[in-house]
Amino acid sequence: MKKEILRINDLNYTYTSTNRLENISLCILEGECVGFLGLTYSGKDLLVQLLDGNLETEPRFILRGKK
Repeated sequence: MKKEILRINDLNYTYTSTNRLENISLCILEGECVGFLGLTYSGKDLLVQLLDGNLETEPRFILRGKK
């Protein structure tokens, strides 16, 4: 059985009045290659920036005690 690396349930994030993520849920398992697909302005780039820590936001993601 593959180990769970990251699980997000019902993530909501508002960046501006037009940029927001609503009810994002995902699970990434060990050894998987993940891509985000979607229409222009669907939020995929915003989600990647949020997960990568490139947005000034609180709270930040902490994984195994590291930001």
